[in-house]
Amino acid sequence: MPIKTGIVACADDFGLNAQVDAAIIDLVSHHRLSAVGALVDGPHIRLRAVELARLNADIGLHLNFTEVWPGMAPATGVKPWRNLVIHSYLGLLDAKKVNLAIEHQLDQFESIFNCQPNFIDGHLHVHQLPGIRQPLLRALTRRYAGSLPWLRDTRPHAGVSTDMPIWQRFKAQVIGFLGASSLISDSVKLGFKSNQGFVGAYDFSRPHPPFEDMLKLWLPILKTGGLFMTHPSQQLLNHDPMGQSRVKEYNLLASPVWPELLAQNNCELVRLSQIKLN
Repeated sequence: MPIKTGIVACADDFGLNAQVDAAIIDLVSHHRLSAVGALVDGPHIRLRAVELARLNADIGLHLNFTEVWPGMAPATGVKPWRNLVIHSYLGLLDAKKVNLAIEHQLDQFESIFNCQPNFIDGHLHVHQLPGIRQPLLRALTRRYAGSLPWLRDTRPHAGVSTDMPIWQRFKAQVIGFLGASSLISDSVKLGFKSNQGFVGAYDFSRPHPPFEDMLKLWLPILKTGGLFMTHPSQQLLNHDPMGQSRVKEYNLLASPVWPELLAQNNCELVRLSQIKLN
Protein backbone atom coordinates (compact mmCIF):
# COMPACT_ATOMS: atom_id res chain seq x y z
CA MET A 1 0.00 0.00 0.00
CA PRO A 2 1.69 3.26 -1.07
CA ILE A 3 2.15 5.96 1.54
CA LYS A 4 -0.51 8.63 1.20
CA THR A 5 0.40 12.16 0.24
CA GLY A 6 -0.49 14.48 3.11
CA ILE A 7 -1.88 17.75 1.78
CA VAL A 8 -3.50 20.81 3.38
CA ALA A 9 -6.94 21.99 2.28
CA CYS A 10 -7.26 25.54 3.60
CA ALA A 11 -10.38 27.72 3.57
CA ASP A 12 -9.84 31.48 3.68
CA ASP A 13 -12.10 34.23 5.05
CA PHE A 14 -13.58 32.78 8.25
CA GLY A 15 -15.36 35.66 9.98
CA LEU A 16 -16.41 37.37 6.76
CA ASN A 17 -20.06 36.33 6.69
CA ALA A 18 -22.44 33.89 8.38
CA GLN A 19 -22.71 31.84 5.17
CA VAL A 20 -18.93 31.57 4.82
CA ASP A 21 -18.55 30.58 8.47
CA ALA A 22 -21.29 27.96 8.22
CA ALA A 23 -19.69 26.45 5.14
CA ILE A 24 -16.25 26.28 6.75
CA ILE A 25 -17.46 24.77 10.02
CA ASP A 26 -19.51 22.18 8.14
CA LEU A 27 -16.54 21.20 5.97
CA VAL A 28 -14.08 21.01 8.87
CA SER A 29 -16.60 18.98 10.91
CA HIS A 30 -16.79 16.43 8.11
CA HIS A 31 -13.00 16.30 7.57
CA ARG A 32 -13.14 18.09 4.22
CA LEU A 33 -10.70 20.83 5.31
CA SER A 34 -7.58 20.80 7.49
CA ALA A 35 -6.82 24.54 7.85
CA VAL A 36 -8.81 27.76 8.18
CA GLY A 37 -7.66 31.37 7.77
CA ALA A 38 -9.47 33.80 10.09
CA LEU A 39 -10.21 37.47 9.39
CA VAL A 40 -9.95 38.67 12.98
CA ASP A 41 -11.55 42.03 12.19
CA GLY A 42 -14.30 40.40 10.15
CA PRO A 43 -17.87 41.32 11.10
CA HIS A 44 -18.79 37.76 12.13
CA ILE A 45 -15.52 36.53 13.62
CA ARG A 46 -16.64 36.03 17.23
CA LEU A 47 -19.99 34.36 16.52
CA ARG A 48 -18.62 30.87 15.83
CA ALA A 49 -14.92 31.11 16.69
CA VAL A 50 -15.24 28.92 19.80
CA GLU A 51 -16.98 26.27 17.74
CA LEU A 52 -14.24 26.36 15.12
CA ALA A 53 -11.48 26.18 17.74
CA ARG A 54 -12.87 22.87 19.04
CA LEU A 55 -12.52 21.20 15.64
CA ASN A 56 -9.53 19.37 14.15
CA ALA A 57 -7.89 21.98 11.94
CA ASP A 58 -5.04 24.44 11.95
CA ILE A 59 -6.35 27.97 12.46
CA GLY A 60 -4.32 30.87 11.13
CA LEU A 61 -4.38 34.62 10.84
CA HIS A 62 -5.69 35.78 7.46
CA LEU A 63 -3.87 39.11 7.59
CA ASN A 64 -5.99 41.96 6.23
CA PHE A 65 -4.82 45.26 4.74
CA THR A 66 -7.51 45.79 2.09
CA GLU A 67 -10.98 45.51 3.67
CA VAL A 68 -12.84 47.80 6.07
CA TRP A 69 -15.73 46.66 8.26
CA PRO A 70 -17.74 48.53 10.91
CA GLY A 71 -15.85 48.79 14.19
CA MET A 72 -12.37 48.46 12.75
CA ALA A 73 -9.65 50.56 14.38
CA PRO A 74 -8.93 53.71 12.32
CA ALA A 75 -5.13 53.28 12.18
CA THR A 76 -4.97 49.97 10.33
CA GLY A 77 -3.28 51.13 7.12
CA VAL A 78 -6.06 49.63 5.00
CA LYS A 79 -6.02 50.52 1.28
CA PRO A 80 -7.69 49.20 -1.87
CA TRP A 81 -5.63 46.26 -3.13
CA ARG A 82 -4.20 47.99 -6.21
CA ASN A 83 -3.17 51.05 -4.18
CA LEU A 84 -1.66 48.84 -1.50
CA VAL A 85 0.50 46.99 -4.01
CA ILE A 86 1.69 50.21 -5.68
CA HIS A 87 2.48 51.87 -2.35
CA SER A 88 4.29 48.77 -1.09
CA TYR A 89 6.60 48.56 -4.11
CA LEU A 90 7.28 52.30 -4.05
CA GLY A 91 8.14 52.15 -0.35
CA LEU A 92 5.28 54.49 0.53
CA LEU A 93 3.47 52.41 3.16
CA ASP A 94 3.20 54.05 6.57
CA ALA A 95 5.49 51.84 8.66
CA LYS A 96 3.84 52.83 11.93
CA LYS A 97 0.37 51.93 10.65
CA VAL A 98 1.63 48.65 9.22
CA ASN A 99 3.19 47.68 12.54
CA LEU A 100 0.05 48.69 14.45
CA ALA A 101 -2.12 46.64 12.11
CA ILE A 102 0.03 43.53 12.44
CA GLU A 103 0.23 43.74 16.23
CA HIS A 104 -3.50 44.51 16.49
CA GLN A 105 -4.48 41.51 14.37
CA LEU A 106 -2.16 39.15 16.24
CA ASP A 107 -3.57 40.44 19.54
CA GLN A 108 -7.10 39.94 18.23
CA PHE A 109 -6.34 36.39 17.12
CA GLU A 110 -4.97 35.46 20.54
CA SER A 111 -7.98 37.05 22.26
CA ILE A 112 -10.52 35.30 20.03
CA PHE A 113 -8.95 31.83 19.90
CA ASN A 114 -7.00 31.86 23.17
CA CYS A 115 -3.84 30.64 21.43
CA GLN A 116 -1.30 31.75 18.88
CA PRO A 117 -2.01 31.19 15.17
CA ASN A 118 -0.88 27.91 13.63
CA PHE A 119 -0.07 29.77 10.43
CA ILE A 120 -0.08 33.18 8.76
CA ASP A 121 -1.34 34.06 5.32
CA GLY A 122 -2.90 37.17 3.82
CA HIS A 123 -6.25 38.31 2.48
CA LEU A 124 -5.42 38.84 -1.21
CA HIS A 125 -1.96 37.52 -0.24
CA VAL A 126 -0.86 40.81 1.35
CA HIS A 127 1.41 39.03 3.84
CA GLN A 128 4.13 38.74 1.19
CA LEU A 129 4.22 42.36 -0.01
CA PRO A 130 7.34 44.50 0.63
CA GLY A 131 6.79 46.80 3.55
CA ILE A 132 4.47 44.23 5.16
CA ARG A 133 6.45 40.98 5.11
CA GLN A 134 9.47 42.44 6.93
CA PRO A 135 7.60 43.81 9.98
CA LEU A 136 5.41 40.70 9.95
CA LEU A 137 8.45 38.42 10.26
CA ARG A 138 9.88 40.62 13.02
CA ALA A 139 6.62 40.53 14.97
CA LEU A 140 6.22 36.77 14.62
CA THR A 141 9.83 36.08 15.59
CA ARG A 142 9.51 38.26 18.68
CA ARG A 143 6.12 36.98 19.80
CA TYR A 144 6.45 33.27 19.01
CA ALA A 145 10.13 32.43 19.31
CA GLY A 146 10.46 28.68 19.74
CA SER A 147 7.02 27.98 18.28
CA LEU A 148 6.88 29.78 14.96
CA PRO A 149 3.71 29.54 12.87
CA TRP A 150 4.02 28.26 9.33
CA LEU A 151 3.71 30.75 6.47
CA ARG A 152 1.78 30.44 3.24
CA ASP A 153 4.01 30.19 0.19
CA THR A 154 1.93 31.28 -2.83
CA ARG A 155 4.41 30.38 -5.55
CA PRO A 156 2.46 28.25 -8.03
CA HIS A 157 3.38 24.62 -8.28
CA ALA A 158 5.80 24.02 -11.14
CA GLY A 159 3.61 21.22 -12.48
CA VAL A 160 0.40 23.23 -12.94
CA SER A 161 -1.11 21.74 -16.07
CA THR A 162 -1.12 23.56 -19.38
CA ASP A 163 -4.70 22.27 -19.69
CA MET A 164 -5.67 25.31 -17.60
CA PRO A 165 -6.53 28.39 -19.72
CA ILE A 166 -3.60 30.75 -20.10
CA TRP A 167 -5.28 33.54 -18.09
CA GLN A 168 -5.84 31.13 -15.22
CA ARG A 169 -2.18 30.15 -15.17
CA PHE A 170 -1.23 33.82 -15.47
CA LYS A 171 -3.17 34.79 -12.33
CA ALA A 172 -1.44 32.06 -10.32
CA GLN A 173 1.93 33.33 -11.55
CA VAL A 174 1.09 36.93 -10.64
CA ILE A 175 0.06 35.98 -7.10
CA GLY A 176 3.35 34.20 -6.53
CA PHE A 177 5.35 36.97 -8.21
CA LEU A 178 4.18 39.61 -5.72
CA GLY A 179 6.75 38.87 -3.04
CA ALA A 180 6.44 35.16 -2.28
CA SER A 181 10.04 34.24 -3.10
CA SER A 182 11.42 37.05 -0.93
CA LEU A 183 9.08 36.15 1.94
CA ILE A 184 10.11 32.50 1.92
CA SER A 185 13.82 33.29 1.45
CA ASP A 186 13.79 35.65 4.42
CA SER A 187 11.62 33.42 6.60
CA VAL A 188 13.69 30.25 6.10
CA LYS A 189 16.72 32.05 7.55
CA LEU A 190 14.66 32.73 10.67
CA GLY A 191 13.48 29.14 11.06
CA PHE A 192 9.96 29.39 9.61
CA LYS A 193 8.33 26.54 7.69
CA SER A 194 5.90 26.81 4.81
CA ASN A 195 3.71 24.68 2.58
CA GLN A 196 5.44 22.74 -0.18
CA GLY A 197 3.51 23.71 -3.30
CA PHE A 198 0.39 25.82 -3.80
CA VAL A 199 -2.75 25.36 -5.91
CA GLY A 200 -6.28 26.70 -5.91
CA ALA A 201 -5.73 30.14 -7.41
CA TYR A 202 -7.87 30.94 -10.44
CA ASP A 203 -9.48 34.00 -11.99
CA PHE A 204 -13.17 33.64 -11.15
CA SER A 205 -13.98 36.66 -13.34
CA ARG A 206 -12.81 34.91 -16.52
CA PRO A 207 -13.84 31.65 -18.20
CA HIS A 208 -12.33 28.67 -16.41
CA PRO A 209 -12.89 24.92 -16.25
CA PRO A 210 -15.47 23.58 -13.78
CA PHE A 211 -14.15 23.44 -10.24
CA GLU A 212 -14.08 19.63 -10.25
CA ASP A 213 -11.98 19.62 -13.41
CA MET A 214 -9.51 22.06 -11.89
CA LEU A 215 -9.17 19.83 -8.83
CA LYS A 216 -8.40 16.92 -11.15
CA LEU A 217 -5.53 18.99 -12.56
CA TRP A 218 -4.25 20.21 -9.19
CA LEU A 219 -4.33 17.14 -6.97
CA PRO A 220 -1.99 14.88 -8.99
CA ILE A 221 0.86 17.41 -8.80
CA LEU A 222 0.77 18.05 -5.04
CA LYS A 223 3.43 16.52 -2.83
CA THR A 224 3.46 16.08 0.94
CA GLY A 225 2.95 19.46 2.54
CA GLY A 226 1.27 20.93 -0.53
CA LEU A 227 -1.58 23.38 -0.02
CA PHE A 228 -4.92 23.72 -1.78
CA MET A 229 -6.66 27.07 -1.19
CA THR A 230 -10.45 27.40 -1.24
CA HIS A 231 -13.12 30.03 -0.47
CA PRO A 232 -16.39 28.22 0.30
CA SER A 233 -19.78 29.69 1.17
CA GLN A 234 -23.18 28.06 1.58
CA GLN A 235 -24.96 30.95 -0.14
CA LEU A 236 -24.23 33.69 -2.63
CA LEU A 237 -22.90 36.80 -0.85
CA ASN A 238 -24.05 40.30 -1.70
CA HIS A 239 -21.44 42.44 -3.48
CA ASP A 240 -18.92 39.59 -3.43
CA PRO A 241 -16.53 39.61 -6.41
CA MET A 242 -16.17 35.83 -6.17
CA GLY A 243 -19.90 35.49 -6.75
CA GLN A 244 -21.18 31.99 -7.39
CA SER A 245 -17.66 30.52 -7.27
CA ARG A 246 -17.78 30.30 -3.46
CA VAL A 247 -21.02 28.30 -3.55
CA LYS A 248 -19.72 25.97 -6.25
CA GLU A 249 -16.58 25.31 -4.22
CA TYR A 250 -18.61 24.53 -1.11
CA ASN A 251 -21.03 22.25 -2.93
CA LEU A 252 -18.24 20.15 -4.38
CA LEU A 253 -16.20 19.94 -1.18
CA ALA A 254 -19.32 18.92 0.76
CA SER A 255 -20.20 16.24 -1.79
CA PRO A 256 -18.87 12.66 -2.10
CA VAL A 257 -16.78 13.82 -5.06
CA TRP A 258 -14.12 15.49 -2.87
CA PRO A 259 -13.12 12.43 -0.79
CA GLU A 260 -13.29 10.34 -3.97
CA LEU A 261 -10.85 12.67 -5.71
CA LEU A 262 -8.53 12.54 -2.71
CA ALA A 263 -8.62 8.75 -2.71
CA GLN A 264 -8.06 8.54 -6.47
CA ASN A 265 -4.91 10.64 -6.07
CA ASN A 266 -3.75 8.80 -2.92
CA CYS A 267 -4.04 12.00 -0.90
CA GLU A 268 -5.13 12.60 2.67
CA LEU A 269 -5.80 15.86 4.47
CA VAL A 270 -3.31 16.80 7.20
CA ARG A 271 -2.56 19.70 9.50
CA LEU A 272 0.74 21.22 8.41
CA SER A 273 1.53 22.05 12.06
CA GLN A 274 1.56 18.33 12.82
CA ILE A 275 3.80 16.99 10.06
CA LYS A 276 7.56 17.20 9.71
CA LEU A 277 8.85 19.23 6.79
CA ASN A 278 12.40 19.50 5.56
